[in-house]
Amino acid sequence: MIDHDKYQMKTMRTSGIPISRIYDYFATQVGGHEKIGYSRRDTYNGQIKMRGSKSSNVEGAIDLLKMVCSMDDLMFWRHTVNLDGTLQHLF
Repeated sequence: MIDHDKYQMKTMRTSGIPISRIYDYFATQVGGHEKIGYSRRDTYNGQIKMRGSKSSNVEGAIDLLKMVCSMDDLMFWRHTVNLDGTLQHLF
C-alpha cells in the first residue's frame, strides 16, 4: 500500500467510512479489485498499524466532547494526559 493510499484511508476513516467501502473505492479508482495490488485484509491490517498498539479512540472521544460542548452550554469536560501523551483522566 503506497503512502498516498494510507493517508487517504486515514482521512476516510476519520470521516467514518468503513474499511470495506474504502477498499472498494480504491479498487474503483484503479479499475478493479484484481488491479489494486493488495487485499482487503491488507487494508484492515494497515488500519490497525496506523492506530498503533493502542486500541482506544481517544481523539474521537475528545472530538465528540468538543462538538457536544459547542452545542450545549451546560456541557463541561476536562482531560489530562501522561508524560508520554496518553490519556490519564477524562472528567
